[in-house]
Amino acid sequence: MPYRNAWVYCLAMIAMTLLAFWPGYFSRLGTAKIAWHIHAVTATAWMLLLAAQSWSIDRGERARHRSLGLAIFILVPMFMVGALICPLLSGPKLMIFWTTKEI
Repeated sequence: MPYRNAWVYCLAMIAMTLLAFWPGYFSRLGTAKIAWHIHAVTATAWMLLLAAQSWSIDRGERARHRSLGLAIFILVPMFMVGALICPLLSGPKLMIFWTTKEI
């Protein structure tokens, strides 16, 4: 296997994500909009799935690895919907990225 123990790097990526999003999201969970929560949950689940899939193949558990791989067909569309609704439901401050006219 070319990337043994890749799951360790996936867990490190999750830790870095927590640090990066702490000031703008995690420190203000109570004030965040539902769209941001949906996106955060699906993005975190995606990273956890990546770590679990990498861990399972590293341990030689092919059946579990394949089952987890099938979960991506559910998780990625959920992640995409969460990513798309964030700017739409967050108001004009974020919509500037989707328009050509300044607000």
